[in-house]
Amino acid sequence: MNYSFYMYFTEMLVRDGAQKTAEYARAMGFSSVEMLESIGRDTLIPDIKTAEEIRRVFAEYDLTFACYSVGCDVYGNPASEDALVRHAELAAALGCPYLHHTLKTGLRMTADSPETDAVLEEVTAAAIRIADRAKPLGVTCIYEDQGMYANGIENFGRFYREVHRVCDNTGVCGDFGNILFVDEDPA
Repeated sequence: MNYSFYMYFTEMLVRDGAQKTAEYARAMGFSSVEMLESIGRDTLIPDIKTAEEIRRVFAEYDLTFACYSVGCDVYGNPASEDALVRHAELAAALGCPYLHHTLKTGLRMTADSPETDAVLEEVTAAAIRIADRAKPLGVTCIYEDQGMYANGIENFGRFYREVHRVCDNTGVCGDFGNILFVDEDPA
């Protein structure tokens, strides 16, 4: 079993540094950690060299980076693609095999919300481009049924089938709670 330090990990890493955070993670019984970033704010790890040093410190405590998650809106935001590839580079430097990123956040549809087909078409094309650029780094892009567009059996299934058909370095992040937002059964 792999127990991963996720909630508040990134904040602690920024506040207390790699050494103290790794000591804490190991003392609490974690075997891995997970970064959580957000597009639209400065990257918390400024460069590859820093990421490699963080990886070295965590390796001393026999801790790995299980996942590197990034919250963003890919829809309507072409700059997010380059930013996500930058995060894939940082994930690779951390020795992290997975880049998990959102596609279109938001939990409610409004009268002025874009049509589902348009959103899914755009985020699918963007996810394919991002995964293609992450592949040479050895990073697999993973997605979850998150937000009102890429959620539920039909919409997430449509998105994922197309992305995975084109890119073999893709996978699913199994969050069973999100599907409840569209009144479907996680089973």
